[in-house]
Amino acid sequence: MSKLESLLIEIFEVKEEKNIVIKSQQYERAAHLRDRERILERDFYILLNGEDSKYDWKKYEDCVDKYLKDTYDINYKDCVSIKQIIRATKLKNLGI
Repeated sequence: MSKLESLLIEIFEVKEEKNIVIKSQQYERAAHLRDRERILERDFYILLNGEDSKYDWKKYEDCVDKYLKDTYDINYKDCVSIKQIIRATKLKNLGI
């Protein structure tokens, strides 16, 4: 698994955990997870586009959408779970 894939999986895991924490009204923990999510998103963007790239959230969404579409034929907005990424990775590795 590449570093990009590992970062993307971690981003989706943090998002999923953040959503669970929000539902249980643990807002301080949710804020911490949001900050972690932003750091991971920035790291993913810079790893994909190079150190000189200036990060912003809109560029990140476009970037990750293109990466998911090109690599796994998945749309970012339709990808709601880490399970989709893992499944797509396994299918890709099997050549399916």
